[in-house]
Amino acid sequence: MNRRLPIVALALHVHTVGKCAPPAFTSAGGHFNPLSKKHGLKNPEGPHAGICSDSVQRQHKRCHNRSSGGEAMEENRAVVCGQSCEINVGIVFNRGTVRGGRHRMPRRCRAVALALALQSLLLYGALPALAQSEKPVEVKRPELQIGNAVRYDEDWSTLKGVDTSKTDDFWDRVKFIPFTADQSVWLSIGGQVRERFEYFNQFNWGASAPKRSDAYLAQRIRLNTDLHVTPYFRLFFEGWSALAWDRDLQGGNSNTFVDQADLHNGFAEVMIPLRDQASVTLRGGRQELIFGAQRLVGVSDFTNARRSFDGATGIVQVGDWTITPFWADLMIVRQYRWNNSSTDQQLFGIYSTGPAHLLPMNLDLYYLGVNNQTETFNGTSGREKRHTLGLRTWGKIGQNWDFEFEGAGQFGTVGSGDIGAGMVAAILGYTLPVKDLSPRVYLEFDYGSGDKKPGGKVGTFNQLYPSAHGYLGYNDFIGWQN
Repeated sequence: MNRRLPIVALALHVHTVGKCAPPAFTSAGGHFNPLSKKHGLKNPEGPHAGICSDSVQRQHKRCHNRSSGGEAMEENRAVVCGQSCEINVGIVFNRGTVRGGRHRMPRRCRAVALALALQSLLLYGALPALAQSEKPVEVKRPELQIGNAVRYDEDWSTLKGVDTSKTDDFWDRVKFIPFTADQSVWLSIGGQVRERFEYFNQFNWGASAPKRSDAYLAQRIRLNTDLHVTPYFRLFFEGWSALAWDRDLQGGNSNTFVDQADLHNGFAEVMIPLRDQASVTLRGGRQELIFGAQRLVGVSDFTNARRSFDGATGIVQVGDWTITPFWADLMIVRQYRWNNSSTDQQLFGIYSTGPAHLLPMNLDLYYLGVNNQTETFNGTSGREKRHTLGLRTWGKIGQNWDFEFEGAGQFGTVGSGDIGAGMVAAILGYTLPVKDLSPRVYLEFDYGSGDKKPGGKVGTFNQLYPSAHGYLGYNDFIGWQN
């Protein structure tokens, strides 16, 4: 006759290896015991993490072997994928005879066992570092593109083929999310939260209003998604919110501090391979632009609301040289409304960069053009059609010396006045051979042309859309112009 048996004990076992091979189940390893405790719930030097009760432990071997002559344990084994841990939950019954030689677990007991298994899995998921007995998988991650950099330059395909549940960084799980078996379609998710407290005393040399001195909080939150559909197609989107509270200095909460919520980057990209070391990438949509050392075109990260454009970019890769033609309209921050780009402020050109080959240095060659509806330079106003030709070179001399040089000349018109302007920047640095610190001292020279008198020809250099704070200070009192 089929009959139910009384429950003797409820067993919960956590093992150190995520395997469970019959008949002896020794592949599961010993009980999870990170603190080296003793066997037995009531042991004065224990118990360890894998024990539930003494009655279960006395029958542990027979339970695992499922001996037909002793107590029987009906088990729900939960092997946690990617972690070296096995959780066994079961009910131990008294000895008895059941038709067919099989023991039957009451439905209510099954529910209790399942609930304990789920709770154990949740606890284990919250403490992955304690449950891992194997070394974390070592992976090569891309450098985070924060500060004066762009997040869309991070290449998380380096995690392809890696079991991200076994790495030492939890966030690897969201940096590479494959959707196909061959992992050719994948998604990466990223973001940033930046809180910055600022205090100014006698802002703008005391000419600020309504307050000359003030303290306030500037906040910026960014969230991006990067979807790759094969190596040849990509969609990148980044939304953000930039806010400032109680800024009562001159300018108040201007559009360099506040952009409540908007799409900051949003573009599609197609890569066309040409041969082994040549390709063309076409990118269209809203995007941040960075060229060279960002003296003329950059994102201006120190500003709470970064800079971006609506336009098209072509990235031509030929050997170790990259050539980038582009045409873009500046995105105008409207603070509490959706931002729009403006054809009144256009930026276009071509930027190329690569090694000089004949000399041990790198070389940038570029042309940048702007077409701005109305600009004023030292009394001369009108539509600005300005063209910039420039070069930049940088490299190392020996082990400790480094150098950089950039020069550019400008021509064109502002209204009826002709433009003739230029700039030069030169840096010579030396890194001190101090272990683990590597302090660097450098000498820098910067020059930007200006005008001797108001009106007429324009000799003032236009530094365009720079990330200048790192070179010229955070007060914005000077630039590459006079």
